[in-house]
Amino acid sequence: MTVSLRKQVLASQAFQCVEQRFGENGFDEYLSFARSFPTLIHTCGLAQAAAFALSRKGIQPKVLHDLATVISAAEPSLNPDNFTSVARETRDVSEYIRISRLALESAGWIKRYAEALAVTASQPGDEERVDA
Repeated sequence: MTVSLRKQVLASQAFQCVEQRFGENGFDEYLSFARSFPTLIHTCGLAQAAAFALSRKGIQPKVLHDLATVISAAEPSLNPDNFTSVARETRDVSEYIRISRLALESAGWIKRYAEALAVTASQPGDEERVDA
C-alpha cells in the first residue's frame, strides 16, 4: 500500500488542473493570475482574495476553482463548490489560518505548473531545433 504525502497530493492535483487549462483559450491570462494569486492571498487574506477572483469576469474564477479543487484533494471536508463560503464564514481563527496556509501552498503549486507548461510550450521541440 502506498501512502502519499499531502504535498504529493497537492502537486498531483494541481498538475491535473493546470494541464486541463493549458489547451484552453486564455492560458496567458490564467498564467498571469496564477502568478499573482499567492501574493494576493498573502497580502489580503484568503477571503478577500477569493472574493476578488469571484468578482472578475474572465479566467480568475477558474484559477479559484482550480485552487478549491486542489485543496479538496488534500482536505475532502472542503468541497470545491462551497470553498469560498467556507473561507468567508469560518469563525475560528486557527481554522482560517490553517485553510489559508493550505491555500497558499496549493496556489504555489498551481503557479509552478502553469509557469512550467508555459515555458515548455515556448521552447522548440527536438524536431524544431536547428543545430548550428
